[in-house]
Amino acid sequence: MSQGDVQERAARFAAAIARHVRGGSDILEIGAGEGSLATLLASAGHRVVAIDPQPRGAFPTIATTFEEYDPGADRFDCVAAQFVLHHAADLEAFVAKMARLAGPNGIVAIDDYGWERSGDATFRAERSDLHTAEKMLEILDRSFDRIFYENHGYSWEGYSDSRLAFIFMGKSLGRIAS
Repeated sequence: MSQGDVQERAARFAAAIARHVRGGSDILEIGAGEGSLATLLASAGHRVVAIDPQPRGAFPTIATTFEEYDPGADRFDCVAAQFVLHHAADLEAFVAKMARLAGPNGIVAIDDYGWERSGDATFRAERSDLHTAEKMLEILDRSFDRIFYENHGYSWEGYSDSRLAFIFMGKSLGRIAS
């Protein structure tokens, strides 16, 4: 994904988050990567805790996996993950932890893609070991009240499809995926 694509995608996701959280919110970003989303959210006045197993940007990021991350008693107004959920080793446990960290009435914000939606057989075959959008959305809908959803385009290394990606926003009511 080009740097321009990363910035554009982060800006779109940050704008969606801004429509659903109040100013000055505490936000956890899972898989911060180069810090594009975290930087945008912090610039908008949010307090951002960014985690990534291999931090590689200028934004201060805790070097850890989400599974190993321990915030103690801290909870967040929003837990955000961009291009992360489809990689979760244990999707149910990952979403359950997101729900716990969002706490009652917290927001979970997901920007991801469904490789299975592609018409390109090679693209699908190369990603068949990842979670599908259908599975991710099934678990998210069991754990959160959906407050926003949209499909949007996805670009990766020359491949582009206008219907693969999605943004999901859900409000936590304390339910844990089962």
